[in-house]
Amino acid sequence: MKLEFEQGSARLLVGLLWDPNEQGGVVGAPKEHNLDLACAVLGDDLKVRTIISSTDTQRDEYKTEIFHTGDNITGGADFEDESITVNFEHLREDVHAMAFVVSTDGRLKLDQVNAAACEFRDGISLNSFSRVELKVSETYYLAGLVTKSDDGSWNLIKAEGALASLSAVEIENAVREACS
Repeated sequence: MKLEFEQGSARLLVGLLWDPNEQGGVVGAPKEHNLDLACAVLGDDLKVRTIISSTDTQRDEYKTEIFHTGDNITGGADFEDESITVNFEHLREDVHAMAFVVSTDGRLKLDQVNAAACEFRDGISLNSFSRVELKVSETYYLAGLVTKSDDGSWNLIKAEGALASLSAVEIENAVREACS
């Protein structure tokens, strides 16, 4: 799907949201869990250049080109619990694809987390391009892929799938498969 932005500004907001679990932990307390959103930045050879995550936001390197809001460890926010904004107008030319990966801290699988979803939105109007319900028994999950076309426009590719880890090799293999 070609990303067509409203109001003249080409910004993509990728948001991760989830509700705290109600049951589980010690003496009726919620079983704690932490989801994370990461963006693997790929070049024209579809090799990972870097991975922007809640623990490595790379704000010095990418400033406002690709901005991660930071780590939320509880869920239940009024809007996205974690988000990454991509400003295509300022994005460097050597970026040709971005893979968005959701992961857990390993204590639970994604399908054990209440209302877990990843949403791709217009970064200004907040209109939704796509929403991925994370009802999969996985710890690492490719939620979507954004690629640059030959004409410079950007496309959101439905490229969902399990990953064994957040490694560059895992992500590159998944991206190549989605692009073939």
